[in-house]
Amino acid sequence: FVGCLVVGMGLVSTIPFVVTCLFLIFLQISSVDLLVEAKQSEEVKQNAKHGPQFFTFTWLGINIGQVASTCVLGPLIHHYGPHTPYLIAAPLIALVLWPTLGNFLREKPIPAEERGCNFHMIRKHPELCSLTLLIGCLIISLIFATFLIPEEHIIGFALTFAALVLAGFRFFVRSEIAGPVLFYFMLGMLSFNVDGALFYFYTDTVEEYPEG
Repeated sequence: FVGCLVVGMGLVSTIPFVVTCLFLIFLQISSVDLLVEAKQSEEVKQNAKHGPQFFTFTWLGINIGQVASTCVLGPLIHHYGPHTPYLIAAPLIALVLWPTLGNFLREKPIPAEERGCNFHMIRKHPELCSLTLLIGCLIISLIFATFLIPEEHIIGFALTFAALVLAGFRFFVRSEIAGPVLFYFMLGMLSFNVDGALFYFYTDTVEEYPEG
């Protein structure tokens, strides 16, 4: 919330501060998404018959929000400047604090003796923990590779890392779990992401992109 508000008010002017604010914004988005999906899975387990309707409602709302934001983002930036969308998004992001601080998700505090790293669960599920560490290491390696190696070689690294992840899930995870995970993994790989291009399309001036 703070990062969004600071960017919207134009209080940051250097690249490191802008990147820091954007990192905080996406950190909140990821945290909220993780909490909601965890609670959603918990509720679906307790009331399985409403699972399809629950997930349909969730993803329908997400898609409607994405389409609506895409429709208004261009005119907002064109008429009011690039800071305006952040100012509009700031109070919407702040709304998340109300159910979180009010514990609307009905989370229970963990006893002090159970806090920290749960080595029992790690020993119980060594394959999943190893896959998690593997994916984390591969992501970090790929990030550093984008800065250290030529662009034409990055695709080779990415495909190699993807093959390792696919093989790990295929051989070390049960098929009923690995199947959907591999499907969404392949769907993400084969989908074209234009977020980066859209950023420059919306923000470049005539001098930077004469044909825009």
